[in-house]
Amino acid sequence: MDLVEKIFKDKEILYSLGVKYYYEILENESEFRNLREERNSIYIIVDHGMVQREAVGIKFYLYTKEDLRVGYYVLYVDENYDFVDEFLVTDF
Repeated sequence: MDLVEKIFKDKEILYSLGVKYYYEILENESEFRNLREERNSIYIIVDHGMVQREAVGIKFYLYTKEDLRVGYYVLYVDENYDFVDEFLVTDF
């Protein structure tokens, strides 16, 4: 099975993995605890300035209780779904 087929098959697993890593950040960052995450996309990166190898990106938008989008979280994993990198970007 190629990577694209694997991603389609494991879409829910990948989103769950993204949520798991995001909530690990929240243990140390109290200002993000009141934000709601919303699935945005899963994609493959081949050439990226900050991630130096092929990876699968799992992206969530972050919203306040008032539904104001204030940032996003991206988890990058390899083809075996092992951690590669993560980014948390906020507007506050």
